[in-house]
Amino acid sequence: TIENMPYHQDILDFSNRLAPLVGREVLSDRRESRVALIGREMVPITLPEKVRELPKDLGIAKPQQYVLPQA
Repeated sequence: TIENMPYHQDILDFSNRLAPLVGREVLSDRRESRVALIGREMVPITLPEKVRELPKDLGIAKPQQYVLPQA
């Protein structure tokens, strides 16, 4: 549950203590996700070009009814 999740500041405090111990630094963080990125350097990547359009509605699978075998 959300009550069991650490606060973002706790994540940053931990990351800032951990990073130097493993020869890294805190490169980025995202408060709403409560995450921190630890690494040596930020390396930008190039995203591939979009080759086709996907349908707006991919559909939703119907719920399955699973029955456990009786012993």
